[in-house]
Amino acid sequence: MKSQSEHILELSRELLDDIEIGRLSAEKLLLKCSRLARLAGTDDIQKWISFEMQGYQDEDPVALKYMALTGRWVNYEKKQGYWGPLAQHEAAITAQQARIAAMQLPDIGGEWANVAINNVLTSMTAVTNVISALSGVRSRVLGLLHAFVSSVYYQREFESLAEGTFDRYKKGVDVLIAEGAERS
Repeated sequence: MKSQSEHILELSRELLDDIEIGRLSAEKLLLKCSRLARLAGTDDIQKWISFEMQGYQDEDPVALKYMALTGRWVNYEKKQGYWGPLAQHEAAITAQQARIAAMQLPDIGGEWANVAINNVLTSMTAVTNVISALSGVRSRVLGLLHAFVSSVYYQREFESLAEGTFDRYKKGVDVLIAEGAERS
């Protein structure tokens, strides 16, 4: 049976691969990172991940901190931002991409042609700006998750390395002590 430290090391190694290779959806990645945060005892990270899964609260200091870190503010003074969970933003990105794909410049002539073309181009720009903002949020969330998981992984990896080195030296010292005791 694995120790908790070994389980954390294995889970964090697996999560690094999940993030770097992109083999899990953001929702599944958040769930798995939530488990790692719980095992590693990182309360702030656990709370942040719960906001990423359920949406942000406007009065919670951890929520406000991560609203800034993930680039969710549209207007900080007015408390306008992307408060929803990450999965909602990913769905919005997909919907907006489909909307752009469906947009076409009108094939009309006359005095209304320029107005119609300008309206479509304005709509495309607005949709593109939303996609860009939400993609930025997603990218920052993944970056923060990667930083958290990397930190846990390397901390546990070096602890394991130090424990192994200590155990090897301890065995050597134990042998020397035993040999010395036999000679006495």
